[in-house]
Amino acid sequence: MGRRYGSIGRREFLVGAGALGFSAFVAYLWTGLEPGQGRVTAKELTAESDTLLYQSAETGRATGLIEDLVSDDISEMFVSEHLDTLLSEYGPLEYHLRIESTETGNEEWFETPDVSVFDAVDVGEYVTYQVSFVDRGSISSVTCVASQRAELQTHCEYESVEVLE
Repeated sequence: MGRRYGSIGRREFLVGAGALGFSAFVAYLWTGLEPGQGRVTAKELTAESDTLLYQSAETGRATGLIEDLVSDDISEMFVSEHLDTLLSEYGPLEYHLRIESTETGNEEWFETPDVSVFDAVDVGEYVTYQVSFVDRGSISSVTCVASQRAELQTHCEYESVEVLE
């Protein structure tokens, strides 16, 4: 029995399925590696169930348990300067940023494992950020910080970001 026109053999099917699967994987990687851009609408520092610091664009002020622990104005402080005290008092900390996407307008909470990323941005600033490939809810780096949306660049060095006091 010969092969009929239009039929596909097992080998061709497996090669086609592999190519399709590889294409889908590349598309998944590509979207995961594309940097995001948005405006930071809130910052939150937590330890277990305690909110140590919360600052949002809606209220404009910072609040939280950290007020009793540090003498600085908490809306202007760098968490990294008080990290030892906070870790000894509260244990492991989590740093969260709420970012409104410049593309969709949707707001989403992200965790950042690095206090320097948390300290590098203020509420109301625009950022270009890279989401972690492993955990899409986590920001691995911030590559650009700007006060205006028009100033955002998609390719700039993190080291060149100056944190102004």
